[in-house]
Amino acid sequence: MTKRLHAHPSFEREYEASDSSAGLVRPKSEEDVLKILPTDIHDFLDSPSNYTKEKQNTIARKLIENGYAGIVADRLDQFRGLDASIAYLLVAKHRSISVLTNIEVFENIDINKLAEVLIENDFGYEIFSHDEVFLPYSLDTQIAIELIGTEFAQLLPLSFDRFKNIDYQLIAELLITDGKGLIVANELECFDNLNFDKIASLLLEHDEYVALAKQLKNFPSINHTELAQKLISTGNGDVLVKQISKFSGLDRYEIAMQVIHAGAGESVAYMISEFPQQDHDRIALELIRAGLGKTVAYNIDRFYNINRERVVQGLLDEEEYGILITLRNRFPNIDINLVISKILTSQSVENLSALSFYIDDIKDAKVLLSDLQQVELHIQSFSIVKELYSELCSEKWPEMDKAIEMFGEFVDVYLFKTISYLLNPSDDPLERESQAQLDYNLREFGVTKKYQEGLEQLKEIWQRVERVLINNEEDEALLDVLAKNPIARALLKKMSRYEESEWGTSSELVLRNIISKQYHLLKRNKNKTEIEKSQPLEIRTVESKNKTEQLFDEDVIQRYKRLCQQLVVAATALDNPFNKPQRPFTVLIEKLTEKLQQEQWGKDKQTGETYNRFERLQAIHHQQVIDGNTRAAEKTQQQLEQFLRLQNINLRNITDFEANFLDLVGNKRLHDEISTVLFAWALKFPPGGRNRTDLRVIIDKIYSLNSRADNPSLDDMSYIVNLIDHIINQEVFGHYFQTEEAKNLFADLTNTKSLQQAMEKVQGSQKITGVVPIEFIPTRGMLMELSGHLADACWAESYESIAEEFPNFTAVTIRQHPEGRHDRLVGAFMLIEGESYLGEPLLIIRGLNPIENFINKVDVEEFYEAAISYVKNVAKDMGRLPAIVIDSHVGGSATNRPVLFGYLTAKKRDLKNITVDVTNSSFNGYVIIDDTYLL
Repeated sequence: MTKRLHAHPSFEREYEASDSSAGLVRPKSEEDVLKILPTDIHDFLDSPSNYTKEKQNTIARKLIENGYAGIVADRLDQFRGLDASIAYLLVAKHRSISVLTNIEVFENIDINKLAEVLIENDFGYEIFSHDEVFLPYSLDTQIAIELIGTEFAQLLPLSFDRFKNIDYQLIAELLITDGKGLIVANELECFDNLNFDKIASLLLEHDEYVALAKQLKNFPSINHTELAQKLISTGNGDVLVKQISKFSGLDRYEIAMQVIHAGAGESVAYMISEFPQQDHDRIALELIRAGLGKTVAYNIDRFYNINRERVVQGLLDEEEYGILITLRNRFPNIDINLVISKILTSQSVENLSALSFYIDDIKDAKVLLSDLQQVELHIQSFSIVKELYSELCSEKWPEMDKAIEMFGEFVDVYLFKTISYLLNPSDDPLERESQAQLDYNLREFGVTKKYQEGLEQLKEIWQRVERVLINNEEDEALLDVLAKNPIARALLKKMSRYEESEWGTSSELVLRNIISKQYHLLKRNKNKTEIEKSQPLEIRTVESKNKTEQLFDEDVIQRYKRLCQQLVVAATALDNPFNKPQRPFTVLIEKLTEKLQQEQWGKDKQTGETYNRFERLQAIHHQQVIDGNTRAAEKTQQQLEQFLRLQNINLRNITDFEANFLDLVGNKRLHDEISTVLFAWALKFPPGGRNRTDLRVIIDKIYSLNSRADNPSLDDMSYIVNLIDHIINQEVFGHYFQTEEAKNLFADLTNTKSLQQAMEKVQGSQKITGVVPIEFIPTRGMLMELSGHLADACWAESYESIAEEFPNFTAVTIRQHPEGRHDRLVGAFMLIEGESYLGEPLLIIRGLNPIENFINKVDVEEFYEAAISYVKNVAKDMGRLPAIVIDSHVGGSATNRPVLFGYLTAKKRDLKNITVDVTNSSFNGYVIIDDTYLL
């Protein structure tokens, strides 16, 4: 029964007052509406069937006309004898489902009129989904004609039995005239008694060449050669190739050449079996010359009796060296050393990357040191050259050895060139001129000697600078040197992981701005901290199992490989190695579209017969309605609506980005394709205000990890988890998705929780191998501003100056082997001086981020205990309560490291939650008021 509520005295007056034209706000809920209804209307709504038809119609119409159609629609099953006009009004108010499921309530309803109203209000789909209303042969042809202009036109041929005396020829002609010739072609078997010559002529007239190609056998009057040329000239050469078995009288070799030159050569490679076997060699070489060497290489087994040596030579001629390394097993007689030499002299970072990806598989090759030394060195190439030298060269490279010895794994190209110059100062006047600036920079830095003495000077000066920076003791003179001297900045970059970090731009200009800002803070004494550093603490190191032994269970590896493969497909589209003229998202969206089309059909498990999913679902829905199974019918109704939305979805419309995703994600069979498109989107278009390392670096890393996905290391899996769960899920789609529903669905789609749990298990089972001394060193100086780079954290470069914007923050750097041979910084975190909601003074650990290849090689529990022990002592000296942020996901405000996050999550159960005052505690977009725990 409807709850009786106090009502105003005049129903008519209240509805007039509630009209939007009166400038008043309508009630927002049914309960609010009912409050303004008179008592007799409440009685009526409790049981409208007790009233006369006239009374029912009068009140129902008044409610609908005044904007309260929902009240009538929700009670339709209680009405009897409503006029048909009420049904049409309700449809216009978006209550079509209520009308159609209660059609017996209405008297003298005209089914054709109802269909017209549905079409007018964009509910044409309901004509196809409500068999109980729109019976076979109940509708006039005019309704079919009106449907042609709607988005539901593609369902028309499948439902011709809805219409009486349907004129198939007329409908086909109108569809073609409306630009929907493909609907006719795809569902041609649904049309009877067609004049095929007239249909063919009309398709030609409207440039529907694809439709003609798909149904060519039904159009004997069509000139096959002319149609083939039309397809090629309109950019549909790929359609011609896919349908070429239906064509006759074509010179297929000539067609292959034309399609390749028109930019659709990839389809020729995939369908090479449709072309004369004696032409496969020539077609392959033409594809290579057209820039599709990779496509030939990947599909070489499709080519009949192909001369692989000639393909290799063609790839060499087109400088497609990288693919020869990647797929060298398909070319058994390849001279691997020749290919490597070509790569080294090609100066191509892409080709160099291919060497680094597969370095473990080509260690028997002999890399020519002279070629390696000729590679043009810059930021992208240097790390690859360094790796190739250490793995493949038997000869010694003194300059490289010395650079690695002095500056370790993070030596960069500028430091390498500096060391090369000190070891080999040239007497040649031309070379001396080119090295004059380098010589000046060294002297400005304090290096006045050459050869070994110069190296020792450089090392000694840098060690002094490093100690000053680490201990937050920089002065104006040092900042002046950092601002002016590129050698000093190169060393600073190496120390802070400025160019290795996953976050930040690695921009020279940005770094110089940071230095300049720090100079001004120093002048105002705003970059000092009173917090003391820790004493050296020893924590145990661990070692993974033997590299050949599988670390993870097979189900974990399969999940990891699936995510890797999705990322590889996304990266490949962005890298575009196969078909350079195509836009990357075109390739991915076409794959998703093709999968969507496949989803129209299913296969019966018992009979093996193919069936139309939509038609079967319609039949099930119809039977549910007949059986009175309302709940099940509503569910299948929703499935039918979703099916139609998927078939009409416009994947290229960016404005429908989120709506499209919500429609697509309901179908599990589409998940791989959806993830791939969204991964590519996320990698290509990071949101504004978020800086990230060069896309080339990320793509190369994805390729590299996928090449060894059968047995990933802890670091490998950690990288993928961080990339997906942090960079893509949170940083990107937290920005692009507007609703929590969409964000959560995407997070579920790309869930990495099982990988994180597996990593925790592996890390906890590793053998203890020794100890490593570490220090925690507080800073509000230069290293605070670079702490995001040090920590591989997303706050890198998010602020012009952290020290200035957050006077209550202190960065803490993590240092391993202080003053030892392997002395370096291995991460950072923030300490926040805040307050609880009750005013208690707190010292909060936020963003505890040791770098990956440190935390994965030490005992996580001992690292955590060392960090909180240090913070507890600092908090005690400051008279504050120590606390730590532990939120709900890796990559949030707790830590970016999966193995550490797993430990923190387990630890959280033993800690007391405390509410933090939001004032001065939020950082980089994360609010920690409910995610903080006392230590």
